[in-house]
Amino acid sequence: MTITKELLYFIRAILFGITVGYLVFYFVVFFKPWTEKTFGFKKIDVDLWWWGGITVAVLTGIIIALLMM
Repeated sequence: MTITKELLYFIRAILFGITVGYLVFYFVVFFKPWTEKTFGFKKIDVDLWWWGGITVAVLTGIIIALLMM
């Protein structure tokens, strides 16, 4: 059984999209204090920030994977 180039490109695009989404998620999670200080927000709701970070990470990962295909 041989793996075609197209299948390798597809796997690479999916894995890269997952990696980018993962990195975006951690960027969003760990920069909450910086965002509050920079934009002058008193306190951002943790649940809103968490689910917003997940949404942005998933969408970014999907877009990057589609761009690489």
